[in-house]
Amino acid sequence: MNRLNTIHDILYGSLRPWRRDNLEKSDDYWNEKTVERDKVTKFDNSLFFSARLRCYRALIDSDVDRFIAETRRMVEATKSPNVALLKMKDAKEAVAGFSNVAIQKLKKTDIRKDDILGDNADLFDRQAEKETFIIMDYIVVALARCFFSIQTICGKALPDSSRLNISAFCTSMLGRQRLSLLADINQKDLSGDTKAAAEIKKASTSQKKNKNDLTPYTVKYKFNGVERAMRLNAVMKILIAEDWIAADTKPDDFFNFFEGKPLHCNIKWTGSAATLCAFLNELTVQPFIETGKGCTKSLIAKNQFDKTFDYRGTTNDDNKKVVTTCIDLLNPKVKLPDRSTTVEDDDNDTSLMKAQLCDAGFETRKRGHWR
Repeated sequence: MNRLNTIHDILYGSLRPWRRDNLEKSDDYWNEKTVERDKVTKFDNSLFFSARLRCYRALIDSDVDRFIAETRRMVEATKSPNVALLKMKDAKEAVAGFSNVAIQKLKKTDIRKDDILGDNADLFDRQAEKETFIIMDYIVVALARCFFSIQTICGKALPDSSRLNISAFCTSMLGRQRLSLLADINQKDLSGDTKAAAEIKKASTSQKKNKNDLTPYTVKYKFNGVERAMRLNAVMKILIAEDWIAADTKPDDFFNFFEGKPLHCNIKWTGSAATLCAFLNELTVQPFIETGKGCTKSLIAKNQFDKTFDYRGTTNDDNKKVVTTCIDLLNPKVKLPDRSTTVEDDDNDTSLMKAQLCDAGFETRKRGHWR
């Protein structure tokens, strides 16, 4: 039976995150090994700022899922209280042992909570230590999810006196009061995993599909009003002005990206993967944008723009404003700026958009065409 072999390998074996060969592996290597899945615990996704972190998170989740699924199959197949008690004992020993090692490794990084969560925290300063801190913290949370799921599975066989709530778990098994230093996790967040086996199968199917999916996805701009061409033109010119897409991008190609049909649009993304991530993150959640079945931001980035999706997004405030400007231009509820209105005359939130349009030469009197 699986005894959380992957977590064992992360703490003791070839997957130790502080090993030199694991530190030197490329993002492509970690992306290739990553299987995305629905997260059970409410851990802030923005903390997993590197491909390596996202891979470790997926490996930890899959290992815990397998352990839970195997325990459930045995308990349900035997229907024996003694088997349930043995499996609870087995889980408790594994969780307690691995959790304490993870906590020790976490402390050895000499990273403080504020070094990661502070307003001025730079995640790329001492990146290796911070990644180890996050991985170890996440292992503890994942092991807690494992414990409470097994406790639910074996529930009928357990006397009330042996059941633990999250407070008792932290005190008796972790030697500290808080389950995670990086997230506020409650027991409800940990005990909802009742279909681990199905999730493993689904994740495996999803991995195969995503690896073989070369569809050049686009998005559908649902607005078809008279200003549609003007708005798309404006966004294209701003992206060119910011050097985010190639200067020779053809309007027809750019417009095709908003048709919602799977086709290569011949748009060369010349900006960073982080800015593309920020743009797609905002674009795909808008009510006037629709993504088709199977279409994800990662697949758009990979298959349409040949970029690895960077979940960090941009940290540059100016770039964030450019993204906001583009979204405002596409939003049918936001009135297009008038060329005759200057930035000095207007202190509202559309001033940046007006400045961008005027600098790019937008002329509404010529039916929205660029000069």
